[in-house]
Amino acid sequence: MSYDVARVAILLTITAAAAMCDLTTGKIPNRLTYPAVLLGLGLAGGYGGWPGFVESLAGLAVGFLPMFVAFVVGGYGGGDAKLMAAVGALALPDLTLRTLIYALLLGAAMAVITIVLQGRTRQTLRRFGHALGLILLGRKPVDPAPPDAPRVPLGAAIWLGTCWSLLEWRFNTTAWEALTRLI
Repeated sequence: MSYDVARVAILLTITAAAAMCDLTTGKIPNRLTYPAVLLGLGLAGGYGGWPGFVESLAGLAVGFLPMFVAFVVGGYGGGDAKLMAAVGALALPDLTLRTLIYALLLGAAMAVITIVLQGRTRQTLRRFGHALGLILLGRKPVDPAPPDAPRVPLGAAIWLGTCWSLLEWRFNTTAWEALTRLI
């Protein structure tokens, strides 16, 4: 089995399992993310030697660090950050950055849809405006989301973002380029 086939198969399996866990339990377990990180680093080192290992570490950093910052300020859960670390170790930097961007776009779309469907648009806009006002005044908002706020399973968005970036990688085109060709 080639390195690309192995890492893509593992990447799809891990992100799909994480999405299912996040959708059903609201958590992404460490027993899923930690072995995936180690497997990604091991595969990269085994197939690519020291340069492959370093590239996998760079991918891990690209996936983990932005999500860790968001976790620290209260934006996402720790499981989401660890899942993106696993994606990074397996997908390497370029694909990880694409996956992160697509996952965040999809997560934002999921959040908007959830807010609208639950009839919380006005309440959310008020809370967002208040938090933005505090930020512009140089203050830190207390907690932008109340305990009963709708929850978006970012694990599902990460899985969808992974699928999106892998399709682009496989067909050597972006979704936007493919859409413009169809139109």
